[in-house]
Amino acid sequence: MKRSIPAGLLFLVATYFSVTAFQCGSAEMTTAKLAIKNGQYDKAEESLMRAVEKNPEEEEAWFLLGQVRLERKNYEGMNQAYTKALAISNTHEKEITINRSAVWNNLYNNATKDFEKAQEQPAYYDSAVTKLNTALAVNPDSLQTYFALALVSYNKGDKDAAGKYATIALEKKPDYIEAMSILSTVHLDKAVALETAGDSAGAVAEYSTAADLLEKSFRLEPDRTENINNLILALERSNQQDRAMKLTSEAVAKNPENPNFRYAYGIYLLKQSQYQESVQQFSRACELDPANPNYAYNCGAAYLNWGVAIKQEADKKLEKDKGKKNVTPDLTYKEKFKEAIPYLKKSTELKPEDPQFWESLAKAYTYLGMVKESEAAFAEFDRLTK
Repeated sequence: MKRSIPAGLLFLVATYFSVTAFQCGSAEMTTAKLAIKNGQYDKAEESLMRAVEKNPEEEEAWFLLGQVRLERKNYEGMNQAYTKALAISNTHEKEITINRSAVWNNLYNNATKDFEKAQEQPAYYDSAVTKLNTALAVNPDSLQTYFALALVSYNKGDKDAAGKYATIALEKKPDYIEAMSILSTVHLDKAVALETAGDSAGAVAEYSTAADLLEKSFRLEPDRTENINNLILALERSNQQDRAMKLTSEAVAKNPENPNFRYAYGIYLLKQSQYQESVQQFSRACELDPANPNYAYNCGAAYLNWGVAIKQEADKKLEKDKGKKNVTPDLTYKEKFKEAIPYLKKSTELKPEDPQFWESLAKAYTYLGMVKESEAAFAEFDRLTK
């Protein structure tokens, strides 16, 4: 691939080289400038290295060394030389600032392209990380770069690195919700791994840390539905059910017309198997925002689970009364399945590519003996999961 430098950089470099090429100076500087003029950047770098060894306080030599390294795409070396030049004087501060910014943009954009390619070819994750680390060396205060490194590292499977970079991003910007999301996910993943390994105490600690991050995120932007399920899960798994109830119920009490608060409270109630109460919250959320597929789905799921719970109790009672005469089976569960269907159908209409929505709808049809409808819904589920 042909080496290239952004046009603005070429202009800056070429302009400076043309102006300085024939000015007097040390033999090393004269040799370096002539080599630069002739495009012999390796020779120019050798001469400039000798120049700064002889006179470490020569600002121009350090600046030119940075320019030559820029031409050679040695960005880390470029940045080191620029830093040396600025420590001596601010003579070339403007040029250095422009070049650093352009190099950072170039590296960041190329890392983004690598990240996109990595979805199909995972080897590109390493290339993206390398470019982002170089970008960080050029601009160590870039919040965006730390977040990008966290995101790429997480997708690569390096969760420790993802947690490290997300933590740094949050130290620089405590209300950075995207960084909170990645860091909370890292802690949730660790909690699950510890649970699997039988370390319940370690898992609880990780869930608790995740809950703190997710609660802060919820308070900053309560309309982000994607974090609510994880928040309730983390609070429950860290034995903080009371905190979950307080957080969600108080949110509804303070702003009952906020559908996301209703949704959050409904999720908590559903996890406590309080089906009637959860349906009340979800159905109100649907009224407030009819276009949200998550509200519709969870309302349908609450009715579905409610029906399953009634059926299980009815089956137990029927088994217990086996042999008795004139026993009437409790079929009220069918009403709950019927009430689930409109909400589940609505969720598939609003978000037709979600297989979970189709699976739940198929189950509701199955419970009601609606074979044709159940088969059609399961067919959509199979299509989406193949």
